[in-house]
Amino acid sequence: MKKILFVLFLVSCGTVKVFAEIPAKIQSAKVYLQGAELTHQAQTNLSLGEQKLIFTGIAGQIDDRSIRITANRAGITLLGYELRQNYLKSNDQLPEIIALKDSIAQYNERLEDHKAKSEVLTQEQQMILANKQVGGTSGLTVAELQKLASFYQTRLSDLNIRILQAKRVEKQLLEKIKLFQQQIENRKASMADYTYELVVDVLNTERGLAKFEIQYTTPSVYWEPFYDVKAVSLDKPLTLIAKARVIQQTTIDWENVQIAISSAVPTQYVNKPVLNPWLLDFMQEYAPQTGAAPKVYRAETAVMDAEGGFMNLRSNIASKQVNYLNYEYKPSDRVTIRHNEAKLVTLEEKLLQNTYGHYATPRQQSEVILMAYVTDWQELNLLPGNARIYLENNLVGESWMNFQTADSDTLELSLGIDKRVQVKFDQKVAFTSDRKMGSNRTKAFNYTIAVKNAHQSPIKLILEDRIPVSANKDIEVSEVKLGSGQLQDDKGLVRWRLNLQANAGEKLDYSFSIKYPKNKTIANL
Repeated sequence: MKKILFVLFLVSCGTVKVFAEIPAKIQSAKVYLQGAELTHQAQTNLSLGEQKLIFTGIAGQIDDRSIRITANRAGITLLGYELRQNYLKSNDQLPEIIALKDSIAQYNERLEDHKAKSEVLTQEQQMILANKQVGGTSGLTVAELQKLASFYQTRLSDLNIRILQAKRVEKQLLEKIKLFQQQIENRKASMADYTYELVVDVLNTERGLAKFEIQYTTPSVYWEPFYDVKAVSLDKPLTLIAKARVIQQTTIDWENVQIAISSAVPTQYVNKPVLNPWLLDFMQEYAPQTGAAPKVYRAETAVMDAEGGFMNLRSNIASKQVNYLNYEYKPSDRVTIRHNEAKLVTLEEKLLQNTYGHYATPRQQSEVILMAYVTDWQELNLLPGNARIYLENNLVGESWMNFQTADSDTLELSLGIDKRVQVKFDQKVAFTSDRKMGSNRTKAFNYTIAVKNAHQSPIKLILEDRIPVSANKDIEVSEVKLGSGQLQDDKGLVRWRLNLQANAGEKLDYSFSIKYPKNKTIANL
């Protein structure tokens, strides 16, 4: 058992008193990209002498080296602690399961009431059917017979309807009870068959109430960045809502917990990298044995392992605190997260500096993509993550936002397909030729791209295509005519920048020729 001494008192010790279970309610959680630091609070009345305190509600899979236990007053010496599993405590005592069982009990009472009423109605129905011949019908006038028949018809019809209604209600109640029972089974299946307890030995010199704070780290929690990107209209900037998808599998429920979200990873090793010597040597040749495989060359390799280490990064608490190595959010609202549950927590909302445009690669696809070009993305201090894209309050798709690998000053976001901008790619067969002259062969290719803007306002459109690039000196790409297109690099990327007026269209023509030996065949032409 570990010994942690934070106050020293010399007192006489008597018999160790074992206290009943003390609930340690989780108050706060600092969630890292991997792992979390949890803080519990508990209180109990202490008597004099050495005592054993059993704190319940502790998470499973915790780093016992990280446990810190503090008391709110003097006179208490912490002698040691032990983390243990309790296989005797049933999950039936969980508040959520207790609430579900209470609901089942209430619905069972209602079900019994309806069954009793249905039984009374059924008995009345059977009584009427069994006694309708009592006294016979002799001596009754026609009017009296009609009145009696009407009574039987009206009353029996009413009873039949009420019995059917009662059975429908009974069926609904049974389905509801079954649903609650299924929820209990699912909840139990997601929980361990045991609970965790922290047993603490203390030495106390002052009677009275004592409050304790318990802190530790657990790897069973993590969070993932998630974003909502909203474009209300194309004359307003994008709104970026940053969220954290928190997943906790600590075997306990978090009820009304103050949460902090940190971008740090305290469990990662941060050793200084070591550059090993770069040794040059000749390849070693091994002569083959008779009948063996051909000779094999092998280079000798040495591998050196660096020492491991541990670094705990702690951030200042703030709404958003940007530190040298990481940042931290602290939402104002408390959250409730069940074990084995994921919850989205809103972190912040920002207006982006961006412009809008359209983009298409007509040779590959006929759809035109609405784009947003963000210019202040370096200042966002955000992690890569999935994003839901909304345009005019409609969900149009999802995208991956990578704020860390963008290689330009502008971050490009795809906002969805704009069906009101049309593009069509055609090869002009009439102007495509194949000529043979001497030992060479020349093929000419002509293409046209037609675009149409069906919006009531102008748009900016970027079109891109590629012309072939020779990878062999015997293949020559010549007679390149791109019109208003610009060749962007030596890989054949061509770009057109168009300003299309409302309800206007445009056609773009471009062509090139390929010359190569006529006795050869080009693979991907």
